[in-house]
Amino acid sequence: MLQTLSWLPRTEGAARLSFARRDEQTRLDVLYQAGAARVRFPRPATGAPPEAVLLNTAGGLTGGDHMSLDVTLGARAEATLTTAAAEKIYRARDGDATIGVKLSLGAGARLAWRRSCSTARGSTGAPMCSSRAMPASSASNF
Repeated sequence: MLQTLSWLPRTEGAARLSFARRDEQTRLDVLYQAGAARVRFPRPATGAPPEAVLLNTAGGLTGGDHMSLDVTLGARAEATLTTAAAEKIYRARDGDATIGVKLSLGAGARLAWRRSCSTARGSTGAPMCSSRAMPASSASNF
């Protein structure tokens, strides 16, 4: 029987982003990053909406780890949200790893959303990835 290892350090991270439409362009309005959650913003092509790339500096998640993401697009704002790589979910002796995601889109907002999850070899369960867009918005999952 495996021992419980709840005394080990756990990964915590949170990112909060908000985009607003100003002067006929979408601009980053709020950026908050804490713990292992980081966001990078590559330069978009001319005329393209901003792109936010999500990173987990811990390199993966296991039992007891928690990451959260909160993204808001104001009315008519456009953005692309993606990850740099698939999130690794490792086998745990105790506890669950959780990733909380909240996406809020204002009237006429458009979000292109791409994320990946993978389960490391030997894991006991598969991660579940799902997303939901508010009715007044337009979202695409690619």
